Amino acid sequence: MTRVPSISSQQLAALAALPLPKQPLLLDVRKAEEYTVSHLPSALWAETENGQRALIDHAKAGRPVVLYCSVGWRSANAARKLIHAGYQQIFDLTGSIFQWAHQRRPLTDGIGPVVVVHPFDRVWGQLLEKKYWPISWL
Repeated sequence: MTRVPSISSQQLAALAALPLPKQPLLLDVRKAEEYTVSHLPSALWAETENGQRALIDHAKAGRPVVLYCSVGWRSANAARKLIHAGYQQIFDLTGSIFQWAHQRRPLTDGIGPVVVVHPFDRVWGQLLEKKYWPISWL
């Protein structure tokens, strides 16, 4: 099985603070309804492998790519497929958006800052503190 390199939220926060050409390409591989609730600032929605490849192919060559989902299962699988296809500098965000939120790092809904995260479902949502759940899920 292909090993997927990971990056911590601390490392990603430091890279995200760099000038734009040096920032990694952030790909949110969750479903559209999850991405719409909140995502990491500057992250692009890329649920499908074809969408991920298209965004990477259009990014500056050599730019690191960080994938994330709710807890890391979907993003690790997506990263593994990309690495197997020959893409380089592909990373999985450790703990994904749940850990990012728990560390009180910035989130957006594309319009402005938010403090909620889509819990994916009630089982996986148990890994996300309920204070981060949208009101409609409580």
